[in-house]
Amino acid sequence: MLIKLSRKAFSPFGVKEINKIKLIHKEPIFLIGLFLKISLVFYSFPLIHSDLFIPFISNSILNISFDPWNSFLLKGGNINSFPYGISMLISYWPLSSFGLFLDRIIGNYDFLGIGFKLSSLIFDYSVLILLSIITKHFSNRILLISYWLSPIIIYTTYIHGQLD
Repeated sequence: MLIKLSRKAFSPFGVKEINKIKLIHKEPIFLIGLFLKISLVFYSFPLIHSDLFIPFISNSILNISFDPWNSFLLKGGNINSFPYGISMLISYWPLSSFGLFLDRIIGNYDFLGIGFKLSSLIFDYSVLILLSIITKHFSNRILLISYWLSPIIIYTTYIHGQLD
């Protein structure tokens, strides 16, 4: 009985939801979409990232301040560079910081850009899991086809590079 209580107390959702998430990972459609998205993270270079987002993120990591937007503008940055709030900036910092660290150690191989795009992949995966929990009465295959392999999601997130 203690095991059941602890499982319910420390799990944000029940056993059925956990099993449904495990089943999603075993679907070939999920694996195809994951391979496609990972390959796009490494082999696509959206202009919006290289022209607007990456310079701002790099500046905000290297020059930490209470107002990274003003700091970036004072250094001659584009006013349209990162039109998102502090929560988006903080959510993209960890992997981007690690990528910038690798760029500084190994050389400039665009690890910052890869870290930035991997953050988008993590958010995309999180949305898939949340949608799976919300639509627990529907088929995983329908969810994977309509969201995970959606050409609109793939294009806007990985090819065009939009964050929202």
